[in-house]
Amino acid sequence: MLIVRLSDAEAAEVGRRARAVGVTVSRYVVAAVLERPETINERRQWAAEVARAERVIREAAVLATELARQDGESRVDTTEALHTLEHAARSVVAMGRAAGSDR
Repeated sequence: MLIVRLSDAEAAEVGRRARAVGVTVSRYVVAAVLERPETINERRQWAAEVARAERVIREAAVLATELARQDGESRVDTTEALHTLEHAARSVVAMGRAAGSDR
């Protein structure tokens, strides 16, 4: 048997999340702990990689749109755009590696 102490706010949030996926609080906690092999730090790293990739890909999309302007008067340096796209690719590769490391 395991007893876990949560603050009122934590208990409410865990309860909300469990209800959202249609399971009991106990099942939700067990699934969170046993069915996901990554550590909390690995989950945080993954979340950070996802956030970074989202930012970079949004920036790349803006730069690509600017480069593709039909009036031919882009305010974006092609080298900067390519660097951003390369950064986006590295972000996605890092996400893939992080996801693969827990399998």
